[in-house]
Amino acid sequence: NSSDQQLTIENQGPTNLTISTIASSGDNWNDFTYDPSGCTVVLEQGQSCSFAITFRPGAGGKRTGALAITSDVPEKEPAVVILKGEGTLP
Repeated sequence: NSSDQQLTIENQGPTNLTISTIASSGDNWNDFTYDPSGCTVVLEQGQSCSFAITFRPGAGGKRTGALAITSDVPEKEPAVVILKGEGTLP
């Protein structure tokens, strides 16, 4: 069981957006792999960045995790993306 999903972060604000960290957490966070290095940057207004998240479950059943995106927007700290998948046994 594995599948890739794209996560896109877009700056819809009136000023530059500085993304400082993207970190995983949750009960099954290690079932989700990603490389956000291209998104820990400054995004100008209207710009976006993307990276793939791959789900490789370590066990059967419902698997969950989260990504916390920390930026210089204090009222949106941190932005959280919930990760969900269903592992199946062979």
